[in-house]
Amino acid sequence: TTPAAAAAKNCFRRLKVTDTSIVIPLIAQLAAELRAERNLKVADAIQLATAITHNATAFLTNDRDFGDIPGIKILRLKDLMASSEG
Repeated sequence: TTPAAAAAKNCFRRLKVTDTSIVIPLIAQLAAELRAERNLKVADAIQLATAITHNATAFLTNDRDFGDIPGIKILRLKDLMASSEG
């Protein structure tokens, strides 16, 4: 575990969990790793980790922060819209 991953993991431990937003430990661990490795925002890391954990084949986003992620195809809304227009 890198210092960045440990710091990200501590960030997730401090999150307030509500009844409608439960982050299971497996997703939290993966989100911490993604955040540390990819410099993602906390919410983006949680969403992406959730998609990966549930074996999603693609992830739709409007963010440019996401690079290529092994095991899941990143679909950028702007790119999809541009290809449908042209």
